[in-house]
Amino acid sequence: MWLREDRPLPPPVLVDTPFPAFELMDQDGEPFAASQLAGKAWVANFMFTGCTRTCPMQAAKMRLLQEELQEIPEMADAVRLVSFSIDSERDRPDVLRRYSDEYQADNSTWHFLTGSKSEVVELSQQGFKLPAASAGGEAEPTHSDRFALVDAGGRVRGYYLPTEEPGELQRLVHDIRTIVVDR
Repeated sequence: MWLREDRPLPPPVLVDTPFPAFELMDQDGEPFAASQLAGKAWVANFMFTGCTRTCPMQAAKMRLLQEELQEIPEMADAVRLVSFSIDSERDRPDVLRRYSDEYQADNSTWHFLTGSKSEVVELSQQGFKLPAASAGGEAEPTHSDRFALVDAGGRVRGYYLPTEEPGELQRLVHDIRTIVVDR
């Protein structure tokens, strides 16, 4: 089950809370730390590969974003995409690798990360201020369907809902350009 907040999207302003450090595992089974994103702007989302509701739409929008960013030379190397799996029990690195291949992810710029349930839930709740809950038993995990834009200094700059709102992907690209190219 996915979690759709009924409150309006926060405005794209600087959030002055420091982003928490993390060390998770990527789709290749390699450690991936927040420090590897230092100096880069990045777009994050929370998902799990077994999701049949919002996650496939999120992955499709991330792929479109990846394609748009690759077409803008100033942004191609300055921006990363990060998909955090909220279901660490099922989404082992080999599963994330197949999922990234399915969505034609360029794994030099789009990373699929997993870690313990508590780490990822805490990262969503404390780092991004987005709701998340790990699943118990047969229940599916819950997570936000919003994308978050993080600047090169590790501060959340805005939230986006490209799976539901027309023009949100273009607004995200515009805001990325603003913090990467026009700074």
